[in-house]
Amino acid sequence: MKTKVFKLVLVVVLGAFVVYGCNKDDSSIIPTGNGVICNDFGNDNIAKLEVKLIHEMTSRYRENQNLEINAGLGIDDANSIWFALDTIKAFIYHLENEGRAREITADRLGIRFYYSSYPVTGAGSEYDDLKGIPENYEMLHTLIGVPTINREGLDYDFNPVDPDTYEFRMQDVTNNDYSQLSTARTSVLAASRQTSGSSGTTGSQNHGTLIPPGASQPVRAFDN
Repeated sequence: MKTKVFKLVLVVVLGAFVVYGCNKDDSSIIPTGNGVICNDFGNDNIAKLEVKLIHEMTSRYRENQNLEINAGLGIDDANSIWFALDTIKAFIYHLENEGRAREITADRLGIRFYYSSYPVTGAGSEYDDLKGIPENYEMLHTLIGVPTINREGLDYDFNPVDPDTYEFRMQDVTNNDYSQLSTARTSVLAASRQTSGSSGTTGSQNHGTLIPPGASQPVRAFDN
């Protein structure tokens, strides 16, 4: 049921990754105003989809999966998620930078998006990462983007700040006890807030702005 939840979002977010990935490859570097060095993708075409197709895909989701979820769970589930561009760029930068420090080239790195839903959020959450998230996000759909590294043709989830996971699967390093990671926080793709310093985490990003509960009009073009 959740297979089509974020197809449109993935197209847009992945398109942004192509345009804004940062890399210090000497063959194509350009300095930006703030001193960051990024690949120049000026010769590549921007990713596109037909507007009519986007309308059909988003409408089909709202009229099918979204209705089933709302009826089955008794909620008004999110049907889109927004990420600040700088959040995406920063995530890519740190992923590439950590890999570069270990001589991992960008073509071995990627991001896997997990469809997920929030547990208890806000002040009552057991997770520090969720204490600043609106309480009405509980049970709603979201995305978690987890870094991947290619080893022998397979793309494995890994923690860019934990050297053990560059060679071994995260679950093998910890025997599925992720609190035992040498660096328990991992990089992920998230949009509203990031925290640091607590244990049991990995590089990832989440907490984009959900709609609903956020207001959709007049900001969204594909609501009908």
